[in-house]
Amino acid sequence: MSLAAEIQRQRLPDAFTCEAGQFTLAAWLEPASTVGGDAFDYVLDGDRLFLSMTDAMGHDVDAAMPATLTVGSLRNSRRADQDLAEMAATAGRAIAEHRSGLGFVTGLLLDVRLDEGTVRVVNAGHPLPLLLRGGRVQPVELQPNLPLGVLPETEYAVQEFALEPGDRRMQERNAHDVDLEGLLVRNADVHPRQLMQILTSAVQEAVEHGPRSTSLADDATALCLQWHGSGGTRRSAAGASSTPR
Repeated sequence: MSLAAEIQRQRLPDAFTCEAGQFTLAAWLEPASTVGGDAFDYVLDGDRLFLSMTDAMGHDVDAAMPATLTVGSLRNSRRADQDLAEMAATAGRAIAEHRSGLGFVTGLLLDVRLDEGTVRVVNAGHPLPLLLRGGRVQPVELQPNLPLGVLPETEYAVQEFALEPGDRRMQERNAHDVDLEGLLVRNADVHPRQLMQILTSAVQEAVEHGPRSTSLADDATALCLQWHGSGGTRRSAAGASSTPR
């Protein structure tokens, strides 16, 4: 692996799938030949699930460094019991300070309350996630904030939406050449881990057999959260969400 790929791999979670009574989570990152700044992270902390998907501007080590700084800052802030707005602001200040204004990071930060079935989220200039519910795919409408690191004094707004049993919520990066909504509907009953494989294969095929017939120009990253219900009873999947770009 290149140095950038080594850095990227080390900041990812040890496991790409997590299953609990209330949810099933699966994610995947397919790196570009010139590694981009994509990252995802999650931690299950009591009755809360923290998720993040971030994308640092640039490629190779120039992207790997702010991406690692962002993930490290978010983890450190969570352990300090900061809320999502504070976590985003702290990461933004760290990026601005250590990168001297050279670059920024977009991201979605989520705090899923497992006992309530609610999601608190900060959208730092990232593509919208999609929600598959009742066989229909729709974007989760979130007002964007500035990307992390653009202005160190930025205050980030926390928004909230509710989950329903059977919902499948998905974030994705780099699937603009794929019929993502159709793919999600056709695979509504597929385990999220298998869905990651299907989606990654579709992105690679679209790139390799597209009009430009080339390799991935940017990282392809996806994360799928299937919600079973706050009572912890597993139900069949009837919903999904994603962020195409």
